[in-house]
Amino acid sequence: MPEKPKPTAPRLAKFELVGDPELKAEAGDALTPGAKFKAVLSDGKPAVGQKVVFAVEADTTGGTVFQADKKDSAVVLTDAQGFAGVPALTAGPKDGTFSFRASAYDADNFTVVLKGTVTAKPVANLLVRADHGTKPLEAVVGTSVRDFQLVATSEGRPVVGTKTSAGLGVKGADGVWVPVDPAKATGPYFKGQDGKKLFTVDLAPSGADGKITLPELFTTDVEPGTYFLRVITPEKVELVLELKITAPATPTPTPTPTPTATAAKP
Repeated sequence: MPEKPKPTAPRLAKFELVGDPELKAEAGDALTPGAKFKAVLSDGKPAVGQKVVFAVEADTTGGTVFQADKKDSAVVLTDAQGFAGVPALTAGPKDGTFSFRASAYDADNFTVVLKGTVTAKPVANLLVRADHGTKPLEAVVGTSVRDFQLVATSEGRPVVGTKTSAGLGVKGADGVWVPVDPAKATGPYFKGQDGKKLFTVDLAPSGADGKITLPELFTTDVEPGTYFLRVITPEKVELVLELKITAPATPTPTPTPTPTATAAKP
């Protein structure tokens, strides 16, 4: 009897996108895709252990890469259900677009291409006081101003990562900011790590809530008066804070009691 033909091994028959196809993030941020891909064999069963190649191509974002190894391609094997999830990416440092290709290879080449977008991070266009106050900051000579916060915002929303610097000075008649002369300054000051007085400091970038915390501002041996502190971004967005430093209250002297005359006994 002639031998029966051996059954043909199932082949990859379908490779399709499942889940959210959107690939969008702000520059430099983590990009966790919701997309995954399913591979199905010709017998209708999941293609288990199928190699899937993901690649970032036609990239104008300055380098969108996979987080794990900082490369623009990655290989993933499908799981028991035939699914291959897209590994986490890091968006490139500038706004732009890229093509995202997912390919599964068998006798045929199955490919799905998605479009990715990286948008520029918002830039703060306003610095405001976190306490929404409008009165000058006040301190008594010898005390300090601490834990004072500002908020970096753009269109009313907090902006993370805003860099600022703070410096003592005044605005001249022409509106130009004039920093204090460190050699002659008698006003409030910050302290460096070595304890030396500083009149200009770079502040830590704003947090996720847009908040910027000023370092402690000292007033020891400062002359009472009104001073000004400017906080400014690299884009020249600024906020000038008025500082009112007052002299310690003079204690009211306690009156000396008048001795009571003692009547002489007869």
